[in-house]
Amino acid sequence: MAANKQSFICALERYDDTRVYQLHLTVPNEIASEFVAKKQSRVICSVNNSLHFHAALLPKNGLYHILMNQANCKKLGVTAGDTLEVVLEPDTSKYGMPLPQEIENLLEADSLFHQYFEGLTPGKQRNLLHIVNQVKSTRSRETKAQAICDHLTEAKGKLDFKALNDKIKAYNNL
Repeated sequence: MAANKQSFICALERYDDTRVYQLHLTVPNEIASEFVAKKQSRVICSVNNSLHFHAALLPKNGLYHILMNQANCKKLGVTAGDTLEVVLEPDTSKYGMPLPQEIENLLEADSLFHQYFEGLTPGKQRNLLHIVNQVKSTRSRETKAQAICDHLTEAKGKLDFKALNDKIKAYNNL
């Protein structure tokens, strides 16, 4: 295993104090501290050698956690309490998640969109990339990417998720 990869075994846990983001993996302190010391809070998480996803090391109650959404749990066929094998490695991607080809094409073709997109916070950039990445249909991915591009350009770089959602709905009806 490469020096920058860290592996551990843990249980899939559930937060008791919130109804949002309930399922998570607790990262052992000695592993989390290595990433945090290098200012590397974004990681690529591999679970049971079958699921790989971009994630963040999130602090809570003196520990670091990785959130597991329902879709990932379903893919793995796991529930709270199940023991999982986890491998973490630094996420060296520019945005902390995969850049969809549809967004990349628009960033290259439209300098104003590129400027506005780069002006967003990393979290907002990831959110927009996620909107496109979650769609399987090429046509829908292109439509969402174009709606994002047009929204940011028309709003002069100011991201309004409600307005963006309305624009995506309108583009889907064209």
